[in-house]
Amino acid sequence: MKKRLSILFLMVTWCLLAEANKSCQNATTSTSRNLYFSKLILRGYGYRNVTGKSYIFCGNLCLSDTRCLSINYWEREKLCELNGASASQVPQALAESSGSYYYGPEENFFTNLTQQSSCQDTISSDYAIVFTPEEYPSADLTQARERCAQCDMQLCSLAQLKAAYDAGYRLNGWGMYDTPGRDVTVTSCGRYFGTAGECYFTEEGQEKSSIPNTPRVATTESVYCCDA
Repeated sequence: MKKRLSILFLMVTWCLLAEANKSCQNATTSTSRNLYFSKLILRGYGYRNVTGKSYIFCGNLCLSDTRCLSINYWEREKLCELNGASASQVPQALAESSGSYYYGPEENFFTNLTQQSSCQDTISSDYAIVFTPEEYPSADLTQARERCAQCDMQLCSLAQLKAAYDAGYRLNGWGMYDTPGRDVTVTSCGRYFGTAGECYFTEEGQEKSSIPNTPRVATTESVYCCDA
């Protein structure tokens, strides 16, 4: 195994130095996911682990974090590890790991994520929430749910939006959530405090009320997506 790893290390190092993408793809495993290295991880540079998430969510999480330069992902465990370095910086840190994948800036994985209907531009590093720039039909939430699923998320509940508000998240934009026929914004209730059923949190009075929501949703609106 040591001999195999040494040979593979030399191949990977040569690919990185030569920036020969086609040769790299032949030397390693390439799939429809545009994986860079299969059965390899960048060892010793991980600083954050997240479990139960897809590799797409993991990539978007990395893109939302200025410290993150690459990720390791274990598919069976759905384990995501953010790295503070990349293989091109420290090729000697690449190590074999069964069932794992390394994703980094050396290939087009992150570029593909950016070109897709992206999550990283609107995801909060403190609280996993996305407010979509595009709008979806309010009569049927199917498309809205599918949009959230692209980010490995779901339509927010009022409770989740209240938790985001308490964590410091604010957004004065109306969007749909998990209740058909209603929209919400993540602010204090203000003038909605006195309207029955249009202020989610009212227990501490108007000054600390939050999460106004109304039955006057537009034909199409943006969507609030939260961590599933």
